[in-house]
Amino acid sequence: MGAFVQAQKKDHVGFRPTFNKTKTRVGVDSTIVRYYFDTYTCIGDSSKFVLDTAHVYNHNYDPLTRNRMFFANQGHNGHAHYNQLFSFDPSTAYNFGMTSFDEYIYTPREVRYMQALQPFSMLTYYQAPSRGKILKGNLAQRVYEGLNLGLEFDFTYFPSSENTFERLAHFFTNNMSGYVYADYVSKEKRYKANVHYSASRLKIQENGGISDFQGFLNNPLLPSYLSYITNLSDAKNELRDAKFHLNHSWELSPYSKVYDTVDSTKYTLNKRKLNLGKLGHSFEYHRNIFQYSEDAFNHILYDNIYLDSVNTFDSIRSSRLLNTVYWANSDIHAGLGSLGFYYGLSMENVKVKYEDTTTAFTQFLLHAKMSKHLFRGWVLGGELDYTQGGYNNLDTKITGSIIKHFNRDSLDKKRFEGNLSFSLVEAPFMYHLYSSNYFRWNNNFNKQKSLAVHAKYHSKLLYAGFNFYQLSDFVYLNENVTPVQSGAFAVISTELGTRFDFWKLFFDIYGAYQMVSDKSVVAIPDILAMSSFYYKDDFFKGAMNFIGGIEVRYNSAYKGNAYMPALRAFYSQDTYLVGNYVWFDAFINAKIQKAILTLKISHINEGLMGNHFVHVPGYPTRPMEITFGVNWRFYH
Repeated sequence: MGAFVQAQKKDHVGFRPTFNKTKTRVGVDSTIVRYYFDTYTCIGDSSKFVLDTAHVYNHNYDPLTRNRMFFANQGHNGHAHYNQLFSFDPSTAYNFGMTSFDEYIYTPREVRYMQALQPFSMLTYYQAPSRGKILKGNLAQRVYEGLNLGLEFDFTYFPSSENTFERLAHFFTNNMSGYVYADYVSKEKRYKANVHYSASRLKIQENGGISDFQGFLNNPLLPSYLSYITNLSDAKNELRDAKFHLNHSWELSPYSKVYDTVDSTKYTLNKRKLNLGKLGHSFEYHRNIFQYSEDAFNHILYDNIYLDSVNTFDSIRSSRLLNTVYWANSDIHAGLGSLGFYYGLSMENVKVKYEDTTTAFTQFLLHAKMSKHLFRGWVLGGELDYTQGGYNNLDTKITGSIIKHFNRDSLDKKRFEGNLSFSLVEAPFMYHLYSSNYFRWNNNFNKQKSLAVHAKYHSKLLYAGFNFYQLSDFVYLNENVTPVQSGAFAVISTELGTRFDFWKLFFDIYGAYQMVSDKSVVAIPDILAMSSFYYKDDFFKGAMNFIGGIEVRYNSAYKGNAYMPALRAFYSQDTYLVGNYVWFDAFINAKIQKAILTLKISHINEGLMGNHFVHVPGYPTRPMEITFGVNWRFYH
């Protein structure tokens, strides 16, 4: 079964089952905190959202479950994972391709620029079994009119142990991620700027999985982890990620002023009669460091030694410098007949350094996008990405889109979106050139070709999606942990989700069905399903808002990808079936004033359905465990 992990970039913001991404009108409540994402390549100003004060999913502290997505993982917070719901979002820009830890690393498009009317802070703490700790925090401060500062951090710590059980069931994990930001808008609203710096450091103890995994699966009784030996005992991975991002722009057309009839020194800004757009510049510096260390050679996992047969210390450094100038129209929401556009030109400088070789190149990226508002809520759009020079020379991606808004002025903002895209792009860089103690290759692959069709409809109560991919020359890691290129194949997926309530009972149900024409290339389950059923009520004269329920997750059996620690990547395997197992979690969230108390019992059905509680061969998911948490919000 094939590994397709390189296809799933973290920055992908495509079709996924969300019900609450509607732009929200906010009033004058001083406790409301608004935020936006810096998607400067989209047409128009970034939409603002209201910080969610609900606590329905406060128990989903792990990023792999926070967004209600399907991830195959090693069963442990902070470790390697890949998305079981297929997606392919090709990029014409540089991409190293190491994606197995992406959900624990912030990207520029995930930074929330918060705008609070009064100082706001939030602190969340979870106490997990075996001294595991998770700490999260946010801070937002309006320094003065137009200038906002803030930060967000995420700290995960699960200590290591010398015994086999702890190495298997509780990997050592020490992950720290966070960012600081500033957001500024001038009084005349012509100059806008935002800047942030993010940093992540992940330290992970790798055990290589259970040596006798088939014996684990065949055991008719719930096995003791102490009975099983792992493949690795002293291997560690460390990932460091740092990003600096600046985006600023100047509106070419001023807003007209309407002066106050009482106080002539005060005025409001009115709509512009003519909008010539804005000129902008963005700067981004991104640096990655990947390190793998091991004190002894393991003949079970590795076939070759290229540098050192005693000690392994692989270090990879990747740096990227991106400068972009652009012209864009920020009045796309003006209404019928409005025209939005974005034209950008970027220069990208890349340097990749292995222990014994260094590669550097410069390439130029063109990005153009246009969108036209037609009648009755219809919007047509087109997009072009093209790269000249460097590793991604002649990479091309063309997209056409159509959007239909229904009942735009009502609370139930029904919306249909569809797009058709074609791409011809290089595989991620690591599949072209790689050098380490255990793995080494220098390939010259053809460009990957893809044709994709997406359609989705969502309203307040319903989400439905359809995705079709036709791919060829797709690059993946085969059973020998070697990059190879596929022939032509297709992937089709359908998605359906709904939310409804009856009395004080609430139901959130989502499912997906996937078909792959060549399962030797892409390993994904045919069926994915998740549901939340919970009871919601107020107690103690409204002093406590209570939510209690059950979450259920399921995926059908399939030959899921195996994991290679020294590459931090997933690869094909054709031996073990994983899945066909239902995970049950019970949870309670109680909101008392500005505090939310959480109790979660994970995997409550352990031992009732056999030993197939596995996503990745060799790595059983966590046993039943109890986690406590508390979330505080402060308005100063």
